[in-house]
Amino acid sequence: MELCLDLETGGTAADSAILAVACQAFDPYDATYSPEPLLFAIEPEENDKYNRSWSGATIQWWSRQPDALAVLSRMPITTLPNVARKFVEYSVAHKATAIWANSPSFDLVILRNLFITLEMRFPLSYWQERDIRTIKALLPAKFHPPFLGVKHDPLDDVRHEIRILQTFLSTVEVPT
Repeated sequence: MELCLDLETGGTAADSAILAVACQAFDPYDATYSPEPLLFAIEPEENDKYNRSWSGATIQWWSRQPDALAVLSRMPITTLPNVARKFVEYSVAHKATAIWANSPSFDLVILRNLFITLEMRFPLSYWQERDIRTIKALLPAKFHPPFLGVKHDPLDDVRHEIRILQTFLSTVEVPT
């Protein structure tokens, strides 16, 4: 299986506060994904404990996202070390061969930085990273599937990104 990751954050720096994490195992070549995603919210104080950074501009941006904030407030809450442990367990349990993000230079950089802070080994290598933005650019917009759910709900975002990838792969001939 492959993974798709989305973080909701308090900034754009590598050490940004992490507000929520969603990770979904899926098969890129058909319309299926694991019934059990990895999904957690993290309290702001937890980020402060690990000196994660906050951006005033990002906090202001979040203040204009009431639907997403409502979703985040209903998510199960955990600690940053537990997010890292659960991510490792999820990656291993699903025998992850690749990880997709929109874009790896954002989500994966921030998640890897958390692993460095916690002095933990990240479970995937750089060569397993994949970029949804590249797929979006290759797939004409008229073929992008409609967004279902709430934008910036990390699970809805991840599932939308998976649908974009699966749509793209269904339009190209993939040798078997």
